[in-house]
Amino acid sequence: MKTRRSDTIPQWEDGAHDDKTRRTAERIWALLQQHPDIGPLLEKDGRTGVVACTAPVDHPKVKYKTLIGTAIPEKAAKYDFHAGEKVDRLYTHPKHIASSQSSDGKTKFKGAVRGKKYFWSISGLWPDDYDELFATLLAVAMGDLTKAEGYELLRTTKNVAARFFAGFLAELV
Repeated sequence: MKTRRSDTIPQWEDGAHDDKTRRTAERIWALLQQHPDIGPLLEKDGRTGVVACTAPVDHPKVKYKTLIGTAIPEKAAKYDFHAGEKVDRLYTHPKHIASSQSSDGKTKFKGAVRGKKYFWSISGLWPDDYDELFATLLAVAMGDLTKAEGYELLRTTKNVAARFFAGFLAELV
C-alpha cells in the first residue's frame, strides 16, 4: 500500500507554507516525471514520490513537511527523516548554501538549500543532485531565491543536474 500526502506526514500549517507551496512542489514533481532524461530514471528506479520540507532559517526546528506523489510507508519514513536531517545539517553549517557542501554520499545527502527566509529540502530522488535541483527550483519559484541566486547555488555546488534548471524554471515562473 502506498502512502498519500495526508496519511503520515504533517502538512504545512502557516501562510508561508500554504497550498501554493504544495501546488508548486507538485508541479515540479510532474515536470521531473515528464522530462525525457529524468522521467525514465525515476520510473526505472520506482521513485513515485518525495518529501518536501521547509523550515525558517532562524528557527529550523519548526519544520513543515509534505509528501509529494506517493511512496510505500517505509520509503516515506526514510524520505521524511532525510528531508529533516538535511535542514538540520545545513543549519549547523551557517556558511553553507546547500547540504551538498557537507554531504558524504552515504548517510548525509544533497537536497537542501538555504533561502533568504527558509531552508528548502527534498528527499526521495536519486542521484541526490535531483533533490538539490528540486529544492532550488522550489525556493526560486516561491521567491525565496532569485533566478541568479539559484543558478549560482547550483554552479557553486557543481550540481550535475544544473543543466536542467533553466528549462524547468521557464515552465514554473
